[in-house]
Amino acid sequence: MIILDEATARRALERVGTLQREITELGGDARTGADEIADLLQSVVLFLKSSGSYSSSLREHVVTPMWEWAMYTIAPRALREDDAEARYLVDKIIALRSELEDGILRE
Repeated sequence: MIILDEATARRALERVGTLQREITELGGDARTGADEIADLLQSVVLFLKSSGSYSSSLREHVVTPMWEWAMYTIAPRALREDDAEARYLVDKIIALRSELEDGILRE
């Protein structure tokens, strides 16, 4: 997804929140959600960085909260229930964080 304006970035973040709630509270498909979440977050970070946002701010307000959600909410479920879909989501978020840190967020 290519984001060209703040309104689209806002909608993308709202969609990420909806997916998080569906996965966390309603038992939604973590595998499908993982792919969409990663795509949306990467697009938002790219847009915000190109719009002048600081890497430290993007890390603090976008990347780290998503990583914490994956680690503290989804990872325990993956371990407890041997949930392959949840494990996929955790791996996807870890990979996205590494990709962003090694790429666009590198200072």
